[in-house]
Amino acid sequence: MVAFDLDGTLTVESSSWRRLHEFFGTERKGEEALREYELGKISYEEFVRRDISAWPKEATVETISGVLSNFVLRQGAEELIYGLKLRKMKVAVVTSGLEALAKRVCERLQIDKYVANDVEADASGRLTGRGIIGVEPFKKDLALLKIAEQLRVSLDETVAVGDTKFDASLLRAARIGVAFAEDGKPDPELLKVANYVITKLTDLLAIVDLANEDCP
Repeated sequence: MVAFDLDGTLTVESSSWRRLHEFFGTERKGEEALREYELGKISYEEFVRRDISAWPKEATVETISGVLSNFVLRQGAEELIYGLKLRKMKVAVVTSGLEALAKRVCERLQIDKYVANDVEADASGRLTGRGIIGVEPFKKDLALLKIAEQLRVSLDETVAVGDTKFDASLLRAARIGVAFAEDGKPDPELLKVANYVITKLTDLLAIVDLANEDCP
């Protein structure tokens, strides 16, 4: 199985949360909450609550879906997933971004499984200000384990790909960790745990082929 981070890895956009803050004009509140979360001053649940609560009260699930519907796939993403499918590899996405984006991307690329975060809404579709946590950024390894169990794959048979420090636990948990850096400057935290660094997504196919050769 190959497990990917989504935002910034398979898509050009670095964060679905940031995309929404830019749309609503609430970037400052989002940056403040993220900083406090990274410093350990608030829990991830509180971070998500602050993010969603910063958005307009009239925002709905439809609003969120509409904003995130226009995404740009990273160059080589479609070719890569097609190549993995030809090699009979199962493919998954582990993202602390939002399900509205993850679902669309995975449907387009025909990815087998994904786990993401979501927004809570009332019967009319209005946001309640709370989130539904599926993945904590610094605990992506737990989400990877869950998907591996669902797909009946051992972590010893898993390749993980990510682009930021939030993907370190994901890469560490897999048999092979791959840091993606299109600009050739991988995140220093990923360098500590990555077995390989790639600047093009399609370079991953050679790594997968090599790993398959090494398997008995």
